[in-house]
Amino acid sequence: MIVIVAEPYIGFPNGTAATSRVAAYARGLAAAGEDVHVIMLGPSELQASTAVNTEVTGVFRGVPFEYTSVSTIKSPHLITRKWRIMTSLRRARRRIRELDERSGVDAVLLYGSATRTGAFFDRVARSVGALYVLSLVEMPYHGLPAGPSRDARQVHHGETFLRRFDVIVAISTYLAGYARTHARPSAEVIVVPILVDSDDYRTDQPPAHDPRLMVYVGMLNEAKDGVATLMRAFAEVSPDFPDVVLRLVGDSDDERVSNVPEFRRIAEDLGIADRVLFTGQVRREDVPRHLRDASVLVLARPASQQADAGFPTKLGEFLASGRPVVVTATSDIAAYLTDGRSAFLVPPGDVGALAAGMRRSLSDPEGSAAVGACGRQVAERSFDYRVAVEPLADTIRRLRPQTR
Repeated sequence: MIVIVAEPYIGFPNGTAATSRVAAYARGLAAAGEDVHVIMLGPSELQASTAVNTEVTGVFRGVPFEYTSVSTIKSPHLITRKWRIMTSLRRARRRIRELDERSGVDAVLLYGSATRTGAFFDRVARSVGALYVLSLVEMPYHGLPAGPSRDARQVHHGETFLRRFDVIVAISTYLAGYARTHARPSAEVIVVPILVDSDDYRTDQPPAHDPRLMVYVGMLNEAKDGVATLMRAFAEVSPDFPDVVLRLVGDSDDERVSNVPEFRRIAEDLGIADRVLFTGQVRREDVPRHLRDASVLVLARPASQQADAGFPTKLGEFLASGRPVVVTATSDIAAYLTDGRSAFLVPPGDVGALAAGMRRSLSDPEGSAAVGACGRQVAERSFDYRVAVEPLADTIRRLRPQTR
């Protein structure tokens, strides 16, 4: 059995990119013939009235899961939250030992980056003779200003955190390099890129035509996803394509604070307020509909250490929809996609180049449709969870005899 442990405040089975990756690991390992159990260490919901995850135990698409925090709702009291997390860790330890006695636990896969959590489950994994596996999806401290202080913290995190693991699953070659630098010599480091269930986004429906829609789905921010840059590029091309409207689907990553007013002001300043639609937060199950509506999907991720190291899950969803995608060539994107064939690739941080990519996609609907179809093939071949998780399953099988 493989036990996946997710750090506090990641929701399951409903949530954002972290939830999607945890679910994809679980389903991919199950599809490879492994027994899988998911443990959520902490609540994900701010309040019961808006909760999308309410069950503390259940089965999601054939995979059993449980919240050892007992509740999915965050307490408003700091002391209570800390006490619940400490209690949840102890319950998770007990649960893993119970699963080991019942079925034998071959691997504990941690989705998290907290040093103390890493140390805690290192001891748990060793106590049951299991492989200790890490899902590495972003650089630690990437939000700090570049310089010696950030570099020192990242080195320290690597030396104290990464060295605990037998296997490190990096989402990009950048992170794989970071892991190999700091992991112990005997550790296996493999790359498992973004993961998607391509069936969830498959459609035979044509895109919306009146008006045509250019669509972005995700958080409204500039630092991570370049939404303001996207809007500036759209302002450049919109006079040439009066039948096209930009739809921005999503909002802040903090449910209590909306970013829509800020970006609405940007639209007004650019003179495109009447051509930009804001949906605000949408339910996860509504995302495929917005992708299907699109004539073109756009992701203007800027250059940064976060972008170099990460790999946006939303790109896999965009591609799986079969719609043409205009995307900045950060991280490993250009290793999987070819400009003009499977996507329209542009350099990050260049409004003019992004506008040119938009023009290419909008001016040739037939050619763009072929690009979208090829992009979907890439998603199915490289990013579908049934294919992309297989190397992880193979690695665990190969190393399993060494620990049992």
